[in-house]
Amino acid sequence: MSISQAIGLAMLPVWCMLTLAGASSVSRSFALMDEERAFQLLEEGFLDVRRLPQGKDMASRIVISVNAAIVNICHALRSSHKLESVQCPGPFLGHALADKEVEAVTWGFAEIPGVAKLALLGGPCGGKTKSGRRIRDVLEKEPSKFQVFRTPEIATVLFLQGAMSNGTYQNFVPEEYIEFIVQCEILQIVFEGIWAQGAALSSGSATGLLLTDRDALDGKSYSRPVDESQPVSWSRILLKVGERLKIPGLSDDDLAKRYLGAVFWHTAASHQGRLDVEAYSRYCRKPTRHETAEEALAKDEMAAKVYKDVYREDAILWLESLHSGDFPAKMKKIVSFIHDRLASSPPTVLAALPAALPAALPPFQAIVFLSLAGLASAGLILLKRPRTSLREPLV
Repeated sequence: MSISQAIGLAMLPVWCMLTLAGASSVSRSFALMDEERAFQLLEEGFLDVRRLPQGKDMASRIVISVNAAIVNICHALRSSHKLESVQCPGPFLGHALADKEVEAVTWGFAEIPGVAKLALLGGPCGGKTKSGRRIRDVLEKEPSKFQVFRTPEIATVLFLQGAMSNGTYQNFVPEEYIEFIVQCEILQIVFEGIWAQGAALSSGSATGLLLTDRDALDGKSYSRPVDESQPVSWSRILLKVGERLKIPGLSDDDLAKRYLGAVFWHTAASHQGRLDVEAYSRYCRKPTRHETAEEALAKDEMAAKVYKDVYREDAILWLESLHSGDFPAKMKKIVSFIHDRLASSPPTVLAALPAALPAALPPFQAIVFLSLAGLASAGLILLKRPRTSLREPLV
């Protein structure tokens, strides 16, 4: 049975329990995502998927990818033998990606005609998620004709299915954390690929702008050497992700150049670089937010250090927290930044593909060659007709 058959059919309840002698008495369980929740995620990301002929296929890809991630995370936790009982919602079938995941990864690296990706970054409770809708409201009133979409925060998607004790990080197990970070990186690329396809199908003559909640380098801030308290190094995470994606030598640059640029929102715990406990206490009450104001400021500083090295100076916009200061002025800066980035970095077909991307990847990459050949736009989007086999030729 393939991964897509076993995991994609999330409605089939397959439960496994392991009881471990001498382990912690804590019990943990995980849950699979269903198709309706996948549709909701796509709609929350401003995609009208229920009206798109490709909507069901897109939701299916999300279900397959998220459920594979959950099973892998649960397997890593269970295999650590550090908890007495761990309930996994499906059998572990190995780390190989399902066919639909592989295609979505390819889309995540390819330059999708008419779609640009802007990463929303920052420290804890800076405004990464909340700013998406506000940026959309402003941009879609622009005479430049933008249509804006956004991906969800991957960590939250996994928390809701049980990862890392539903985001509380209680009874921390390093093996689970390492697999969690790896899966976050993979899902970030997969989700960006799916949303980019949806944006291309939905934007018409407008410029499709995909706002990504964090980016594919987010894990660098939560691993060594940036955060020495963590049980894994970023180089090891990159190695594992590259192995899973079959992209040997995957680098920071491979991941960063997939974005038009980035907006970095400093944490609400920081006011002009100084600790602001009052603002953090007032605005930052999310149940899964476990950091103190001091910890939030420290994480903000670590993330800022990462992104100063990752993005060129002209490719990242630094802003105070969404919760403080002149909001209209911040929006004007963002709009100006986006126009400047589009003017200086027009989309280049194939520009985002890593040199090590294997030639054996599925034929979605044909879309960029079709574009180069100047063929009709009707042939650009693979999702226009789902295929039963990766070997089936495009028509």
